[in-house]
Amino acid sequence: MPADEPYIRQIRSDESPSLGVARTLAALKDTPSHELAPLAKSIDPDALDQIVGHGDGASVEFEHAGLSVTVDGRTVTVRDADGD
Repeated sequence: MPADEPYIRQIRSDESPSLGVARTLAALKDTPSHELAPLAKSIDPDALDQIVGHGDGASVEFEHAGLSVTVDGRTVTVRDADGD
């Protein structure tokens, strides 16, 4: 991923926001999600699902494994944390 370009993925309708983030990071890293650092090391997945999953326009931004992750509605955007 070029430092100046974000990686963007739509969360599928059958995915929770936290699962969408995990699958986005796995796709970005071309690695099975179970081989990545657990999302819970950076954010409470249940809280993420509660905040973003209601579809009321809320967004959450956090850092995970050196990446800046933004979950906004049904979209996950990932950038290099150092590239902000």
